[in-house]
Amino acid sequence: RCARAARSLVVERTLTESMATAAPGLTPEMVAAIDKLADFKVKNGEQFEALIRNKQRDNPTFAFLFDEASPGYAYYHRKVQEYTQAGLAALPAPGTMPPAPGTMPPAPGTMP
Repeated sequence: RCARAARSLVVERTLTESMATAAPGLTPEMVAAIDKLADFKVKNGEQFEALIRNKQRDNPTFAFLFDEASPGYAYYHRKVQEYTQAGLAALPAPGTMPPAPGTMPPAPGTMP
């Protein structure tokens, strides 16, 4: 949950920033659509993108997925990388998570 909440905060913050720093030639609507798709891909995996590619092939909103020369294509892949890194950064390092309640042995000198 913490990782998802942290990623959502990053997505919200970067959505606003994206409007100002997006690739030239993208409308605010395209930036919003690309940001949302990138977030969903990071949350749901490659299968989600494949599903969108299949179902939205004729939808102009998703044309950037099929045109590697478009500014939207580069921007989308940059956002996927950014959201992936933000999600990984929000996760605790392996072995640093506290044990689940009831799984710790009693402290020395205490009764179980």
